[in-house]
Amino acid sequence: MMSSLAQQQTSVAGRKPRLTKNDRLVLTALESAEAPLKAYDLLERLKVQGIGAPMTVYRALDRLQKQGLVHKLDGLGAFMVCSHGHPHEVETFIICRDCEKVEEIKDGAQRLHDVAHHASDNFDFKADLIRVEIRGTCKDCAA
Repeated sequence: MMSSLAQQQTSVAGRKPRLTKNDRLVLTALESAEAPLKAYDLLERLKVQGIGAPMTVYRALDRLQKQGLVHKLDGLGAFMVCSHGHPHEVETFIICRDCEKVEEIKDGAQRLHDVAHHASDNFDFKADLIRVEIRGTCKDCAA
């Protein structure tokens, strides 16, 4: 059974995602998580479902990222489900330094896309992924 998110999204190639059993397990675990998860946290959650090797999780994460279903947050070393519902070239997140709450920004990403492509064009460089992680303090932690 395909996860609810995967049913709504299309892959980077514009088709419904093709998910292996392990891909579905990893995606479902990320969907049910309240915060981004590191690969070893995913492994711990999925042991009861028969996934016991770190490489199994990493391979599933790699496939899910290629299909545009999951994002890697470099600053946290963690992964989260894409909230856009469609593939995109610009990934923009705000991350609280205190509680590590993460929100994916949908609005305004086009402006970042344009700026990044303008800059890369000046260096004869073709960007295929633009990931921006904005760190600060959320309103709950600031209170």
